[in-house]
Amino acid sequence: MPEVLSVGEVLVDITRKERDIPHTVPAIYLGPNPGGAPAIFADAVARLGVSVGFLGCVGGDD
Repeated sequence: MPEVLSVGEVLVDITRKERDIPHTVPAIYLGPNPGGAPAIFADAVARLGVSVGFLGCVGGDD
């Protein structure tokens, strides 16, 4: 049984590398990287050595 249970979403972050360039200009993107506050919290707590569980679901969107 985990000591901490995090409930919520897991997101995928894709970040544009350059700043101050219009989005109409092709660019280099970084990612995919894990995101979503509940998932990041669970990761941070686990890195501190705490037993963590995560409750979420996978959406049907693209």
